[in-house]
Amino acid sequence: GGTADGQLASKIKLTKVDEEDKNIVLANAVFEVTGPDNQKFELRTGNDGTIISGVLKQGTYTVREIQAPTGYQWRYIYFRSNS
Repeated sequence: GGTADGQLASKIKLTKVDEEDKNIVLANAVFEVTGPDNQKFELRTGNDGTIISGVLKQGTYTVREIQAPTGYQWRYIYFRSNS
């Protein structure tokens, strides 16, 4: 489970939460981000379950979870956003 928010100017914000209890935020989930030039980088959720990327150049970005937090199973999660 989780949410994506494209409302931050030129940034990506994700919050990773437990699928059954949305009040439980999950640290150490790892996401791979692919930019408009196919450049890839990783983001990891902090203790508050949140990631906020740095400023991104305009274009389409895809985000997919590549590592679940300890004690959770990895699930295919994929987002596409225009920055």
